[in-house]
Amino acid sequence: DYLVRQGLPFRSAHEIVGRMVQHSISKGKSLGDLTPGELAGFSDKFQGLKNIGDAKSSIEARDIPGGTGSMRVKDQIDAAKKAVAQIRF
Repeated sequence: DYLVRQGLPFRSAHEIVGRMVQHSISKGKSLGDLTPGELAGFSDKFQGLKNIGDAKSSIEARDIPGGTGSMRVKDQIDAAKKAVAQIRF
C-alpha cells in the first residue's frame, strides 16, 4: 500500500514486496523488522521510512464495504448468518 501511495504501479509494488518477503524469510525476521537500510535496498521509495508497520494495520486500513477491516468482516459474517438463518430446509 505504501509503495502504491508513493506512485508505483501495483504490479511493481507487488514484485518488490515479494522480494522483501523472500528476504525476510531467509533472514528469519518479519517484514516489520527490516531496517531502514534494508528497505531502501528494495526501493528508493522507502528512503527515510523508519518502519513499514505491521499486517494488522494494513488489514484495518481497508475499512470500506467489502474490505478486510475487522468491523467490515464482522458485518459480513453477521449478514451471512442472517442469510443462512432464513434458508428453509
